[in-house]
Amino acid sequence: MRINIKSLFYAAPALMIAWPGTGCDYEAGLTFEKDGLAYHVLTQDPAAKVGTVSVWPGSARMTGDLVIPESLTVNGIEYFVELLGSFRDQSIRSIRIPEGVSVIMDGAFERCGQLTSAEIPGSVTIIYSRTFYGCSNLTELKLLEGVRDINRYAFSFCEKLKSVEIPDSLLWIEKQAFEGCGMSEPEKESLIRRAEQNREREHSRKKKNSDLLDSFDLFESL
Repeated sequence: MRINIKSLFYAAPALMIAWPGTGCDYEAGLTFEKDGLAYHVLTQDPAAKVGTVSVWPGSARMTGDLVIPESLTVNGIEYFVELLGSFRDQSIRSIRIPEGVSVIMDGAFERCGQLTSAEIPGSVTIIYSRTFYGCSNLTELKLLEGVRDINRYAFSFCEKLKSVEIPDSLLWIEKQAFEGCGMSEPEKESLIRRAEQNREREHSRKKKNSDLLDSFDLFESL
């Protein structure tokens, strides 16, 4: 069974989930490093042999292409990657995040000055503040269907980012999301308008479905 870590992330104190550097024990008491990445267990079910982990930079400085695995098996338990921690200031060139990751922490890739391309899966519905802030060489950004919100400063001061294709699922772009990036002000405003249009279509779709249900209920009552 997969566990949605979004709610766990914000309820961490109550669930005894701790983050690196806090001095607290992890729920499953396990951290490990593999292929240059550090993994911290968030939840695990030994009976079902599944669990969830967050992923962070390993002991060595990160360079080159960063490919996050969807899952990995340790001691007979398959751990699914649910959360990306901070890779701030690392020397990574590109990022590939698998479908299934649901949370990327605020400022996760802030000031990764060598980063040129990133792909965000639809399972990451919100791109939080400062996620790619100051990635001055970022030129290629791919947002997959499912991404719904881009918070303020998420891509601020990505000077070489000159265009972005947004999916139909994207409903909200905060005005400062692309502050100081390589796009012109009219291009930024166009992205915001497209998100507004997506939001209007979503509202119309929900209203149409609601009207159909009301009609069905009325027919059933006759």
